[in-house]
Amino acid sequence: MSADSISVLIFQIYHYAFSLAGCCFSVFLTYLCLYHTPDAIKTFTVVSINFAITDFSICFSNFFVQQRLIPLGNTLAHIPYGLCNKISPYACHVWYSIHLHWYSHCLWGLLLSFVYRYYVLFHPTPTKKKMALLVASIYPISFFQLILYLFAYDDPDEVRQVLVKAHPDYDIEGRIVVGTLDIHRFPAMFTVLHMTLPVSVAYSTIIFFRTKTVSNLKKRGSQMSKSQRSKHAQLLWSLTYQSMIPTYYFIAVLSFVLGQFDIIRIPFLEFFTSSVALCIPVFCPMSSFCFVTPYRSYIANKVRSFLGIQTKDVASVNPSMVSTVNNAN
Repeated sequence: MSADSISVLIFQIYHYAFSLAGCCFSVFLTYLCLYHTPDAIKTFTVVSINFAITDFSICFSNFFVQQRLIPLGNTLAHIPYGLCNKISPYACHVWYSIHLHWYSHCLWGLLLSFVYRYYVLFHPTPTKKKMALLVASIYPISFFQLILYLFAYDDPDEVRQVLVKAHPDYDIEGRIVVGTLDIHRFPAMFTVLHMTLPVSVAYSTIIFFRTKTVSNLKKRGSQMSKSQRSKHAQLLWSLTYQSMIPTYYFIAVLSFVLGQFDIIRIPFLEFFTSSVALCIPVFCPMSSFCFVTPYRSYIANKVRSFLGIQTKDVASVNPSMVSTVNNAN
């Protein structure tokens, strides 16, 4: 078994495992949002369910693509190792277009969730209808990217020729190769720029709102009861964890840029870019499971029940604190 074959096998096992885990986590989070959310944080379930759907869609579409990105100067080649190989090259391109647009929607949604946290510290909690409209308002640009990138499809045989010429040592016999011959054309260029440039702005903004939120919460610490301070500490940990999630997106973009500009061009980065990005939809739901008290208590009670350990009644949720406790998922 060649080194490339071993790399592909590890890549596929990782992607199938993480995709399955991400789908399960997202479905479970949706269940918690619908049936185990206190009235005090019902509004934020609109954002949470949006992210659960987004994360599920990323992981589900990844079953079909599992894309290996190979920058070749003006050409960008993709070798999909997912289920779309059983269909056609164009099917792989369509599934990849869908897959990418969910990532961009996820990034804007993460930004929205941090803006929401800061907003509710100084204003009344918006209604569920307003939150739904706000969530819907950030989707069109990602949908536009999806439609546009469908037109970035080029003849797979021509893309294969460019790849073979650049990397004659790659074993791509029997593999589907898709991609774009000229990334400077508008459909491809818009997608590349929309998937790379906003991450710096979005991440900087997330850090800004996280810092402002934490600073405000610390000022309120002296006015809180002991139980409120406990919830306050949990929220600070939650914000710290959740602000780290976009880092995976940033690392994925950095990996792509290093290869695209020929700074570092090695097979590892071709596999790494999509692999590190897949951490986002897997780890996002976990922040809710760990830091949203009603969800954590429900899970803990179920685990204790499964293990035969007697459970205690869950304390009621303090609305004044829980209104700002929300999840980045």
